[in-house]
Amino acid sequence: MKLQRNHLTKVILTFLVFNSPSFANVGGISGSSIISVAAGTASAPTYKILSASIPGASVYTGTIYSIDNDNNVTFSTTLDDSNNTINPFVSGSFNKNAQVPAITSPAPSAGAIPNSFSSSNIVYGDDGFDTNGEGFTNAPRIIISSSDGGGTTAEVTSSINANGEITAISVTEGGTNYSSTPGVQVVGGPHLLRIIDSESPFNGRVFLIQNNTATTLNLDLSLVASGETATASYFFNDDASDNNGTLVEVVPAATLGRVFGQKLSNLPTNWTKASTFMDRNSADWVYIWDPSLAGYGTFYFMQGTSSWKDGWKGISSRRDSMNNFVIYPDESIIIAKRTSGAVEFNLDSSVSSNDQRIYLPAEDDQMLCNNPYGIDLYLAELIPSTAIGSSGAGKFRSGASATDTDADYVTILSGSQWQKFWYKENENDSITSMMVAGTRAGSGGSNGLQASDLFIGSGSVSGLTSWQNSSSEGSVTGNDANYTFISASGTLPEAGFTVTLSGINGRMLNDSGTSEVNASSGEDVASGSGTEILSNLNAEYLVVHKSSSPAGFVIEKQRDCNYTSGGTWSVGSLGAGYSSSIDAKWWALGGGGSGAYGTVDNAGSFTVTSAGSGYTQAPQLVISGSGWRYSTEVTSEGNQTIGATDGIILTRRADSGVASFIDPVNPNK
Repeated sequence: MKLQRNHLTKVILTFLVFNSPSFANVGGISGSSIISVAAGTASAPTYKILSASIPGASVYTGTIYSIDNDNNVTFSTTLDDSNNTINPFVSGSFNKNAQVPAITSPAPSAGAIPNSFSSSNIVYGDDGFDTNGEGFTNAPRIIISSSDGGGTTAEVTSSINANGEITAISVTEGGTNYSSTPGVQVVGGPHLLRIIDSESPFNGRVFLIQNNTATTLNLDLSLVASGETATASYFFNDDASDNNGTLVEVVPAATLGRVFGQKLSNLPTNWTKASTFMDRNSADWVYIWDPSLAGYGTFYFMQGTSSWKDGWKGISSRRDSMNNFVIYPDESIIIAKRTSGAVEFNLDSSVSSNDQRIYLPAEDDQMLCNNPYGIDLYLAELIPSTAIGSSGAGKFRSGASATDTDADYVTILSGSQWQKFWYKENENDSITSMMVAGTRAGSGGSNGLQASDLFIGSGSVSGLTSWQNSSSEGSVTGNDANYTFISASGTLPEAGFTVTLSGINGRMLNDSGTSEVNASSGEDVASGSGTEILSNLNAEYLVVHKSSSPAGFVIEKQRDCNYTSGGTWSVGSLGAGYSSSIDAKWWALGGGGSGAYGTVDNAGSFTVTSAGSGYTQAPQLVISGSGWRYSTEVTSEGNQTIGATDGIILTRRADSGVASFIDPVNPNK
């Protein structure tokens, strides 16, 4: 169930004096969420925590060619068909201070975009381009979204004046089969470099690009963890020793202007602006962590005058535009509704399949972080058991009680109350790798889960046999059947569980499975003479039948070899560091059902406290240590829900705690 969150008590404002850098990434399936914030007053505001996803698609993907200690990463050029050099970037396009207009496309005509955009399609707020601010040094790239009718995509170029203002958009290819007006993305202004390299220990980290040349990006590394100081801490080169460069992508950064708009007409109904600098205290506010202030910045929207442009301003500023103030992807925003009339925000949301990271600040610090995956998460997923410890400078610190001044805690807005959650020490707070369980559809009444529907096990493979069907060997010639019986030891998985096979070796069979083969010549050879290979059965399969005599199980896959040696099977994992005296907790998610939960001991023996119902498919099991507590409650609260667009305040009190990162469980993998 998604929690509704709409009030922030006055005491929470004391949190706003601390700094809290954050890093992560958001991407994948996008949509929108309508968020309501009730009316408030200046003396008793109504608060809401929101999060903002990355507001556009990746504009570049590639590997890093070289790095230096001046926070620069460089990329290779390419050649076109005419042997002309193609640079990866337009120099100066990612200047973090460059003013970026909102550009709209003209409506298509006969399926194509008209030849030119008018000035009304290029809007720099209500007051236009600020000549006292920064523009582009070169005309940036402009991307038109794909044809919604399946045709070719339109292509355009931009032009700038001496001030760096985008003044014209010319259509070079109108595209085909457009039935509705496409979106327009400016490849310029604040952008982030995101690591998407699964081999990198920093996979999921993002860095603000400060500026760029045609081949080099200059990164802001001011927000780092303990011991990380330069580009060499995060990236590696594509060098002569056959190391591949770190795989990265460039994505737009969420900013105040991109999230909330740069025009008065972009603001939601009942959002109160400031008409002058003097009445800023009568406006509605937004709080965002500001590294330059070492605390939270307060922002408001001010209507322009003859002396300065309209747009977002800092609470102490009337002239400086804050439209480009960056909101990092795992960072949340506090909305303070300080005036009458409820407001609704229609915010972009994103479901990410990429790994994410949440910044864990140092001692006596805090951060306002969001749910980085774009779907509802349990608290036990956002801060998994491996991130928790009673000691360790980089761990979320458990404690003896809710008042333990050495214990970290999170504060979650639920309904009209802020709830404080902490983790009790000695209740599975020494876990070093997570327990993972196999599941199958519920076999109980109303498809509820029974203990037999949950399983962790492993064993050895000792043979492979072709079977006629899922439950009998029958009469099989070669590989006429699509089933293989896996001779195996251990407590075997029942039908319905997914098993992982690895390390199986055998002598290669021909395509029909009637004879072994010499791989070099391709010729059939006598049994025992075929080329030994690593079997293609080494993968994941659904168990379709379990047999006690002979001992083993059946998968729906033709074997490709005569078994010779090796091989293991596994379902899930016991993890490491679980207590032998206090059981962990589990909750079932998905699979069409709801309501199932229970406990599991360190040997993988499950107890079902509630069977739930409706599990017609295998659910996902969230397993957590039993130490999460709400205030002084004694029951485990690891299943506290963090909504898709909600945020939490993470308060760091651990003695000698250093800045580090938490890797939330990725529910989208």
